Amino acid sequence: QWNLYSHPSFFFQAEDGIRDFCLSRGLGDVYKRQITKFSSIMSRKLTVVLSLLTLAMLLSISVQKCSFNFDCTNPSDPNTCGIPYPVDVDPFIPDKFTKPLACPEFEGKSLCCGDGANSLLYDQFQLLRFTFGSQGGDGGCDLCAINLMRFWCQYQCSPDQAKFVTLGDVIDIPDPLDPSKKKTVRTMNFTINPEMGCSLWQSCKSTAYAAQVSAMQSAKGFANFMGQNSAIQTKSLVNITYDDNPAKSLNIELHPCSAKYTDKDENGYEIQSNCSCNTCEELCDANDDITSQTSVLEGFQLWPVLGVYGAILLLTFIYAIKKGIFS
Repeated sequence: QWNLYSHPSFFFQAEDGIRDFCLSRGLGDVYKRQITKFSSIMSRKLTVVLSLLTLAMLLSISVQKCSFNFDCTNPSDPNTCGIPYPVDVDPFIPDKFTKPLACPEFEGKSLCCGDGANSLLYDQFQLLRFTFGSQGGDGGCDLCAINLMRFWCQYQCSPDQAKFVTLGDVIDIPDPLDPSKKKTVRTMNFTINPEMGCSLWQSCKSTAYAAQVSAMQSAKGFANFMGQNSAIQTKSLVNITYDDNPAKSLNIELHPCSAKYTDKDENGYEIQSNCSCNTCEELCDANDDITSQTSVLEGFQLWPVLGVYGAILLLTFIYAIKKGIFS
């Protein structure tokens, strides 16, 4: 089971009874004498080890590589055309795009996606804005839509793609649009930071679409739903996994749904309207208890209502007098 708070722990067994790499306070004299005796030697060794570890970590993080492409390499075979295949290339600056840039945060930068991927993202983002954003009505939140767009932009185009996207096997699955048929896809492993996955879900869970789909009622379910549905538009089945190691996972700062913007955010994504209490719990007044019972007259203008009823009673009384009902 996925645990948001799980993380690997490493323990080092040192000599002479010192069990932990980081010493705790309150050590006895034995430990203090050991530290004094070996301080000079250990400090030199420690400096070398830490320097090597730091260098290795910086190298592993700084190297940018692309991991896959799906441009058609064999147009004569429509069954395999468009299936992602592994690559080992450096990020590049595309010559041109047929459609507007889908990921404005990457404008002018080296990417791992070309014209075909940009066109695919652009078309999918139009649907995404309608499904999760304000273009679909009052039940949408543009910041949720933008977070999802950035999420898939990183998967498809990030210059660090090889760090968090790996390729699996090519398999046959039931076609999502026609289960009686088979569709050939490649499984893709997309590793993200657990806290980022939680932030993504928090920004979208109150939108009308997410609230109506039972599979989206948790952060993991929300991510799995998106990954499994990738097989509808593409020939890939995305398996989203979680790791808090920055050298192996994607971790970008996403918008809270309560943020306020005008026209565009700092990454260049267009915002037509900010989210509301209907689509973002954080924007609801904490003093408003939506579970409390509502008064019968709440929402009515009291005096006009009383005036109408008073007029009816008066006319009824006059009619009764004329008919001699009280005689």
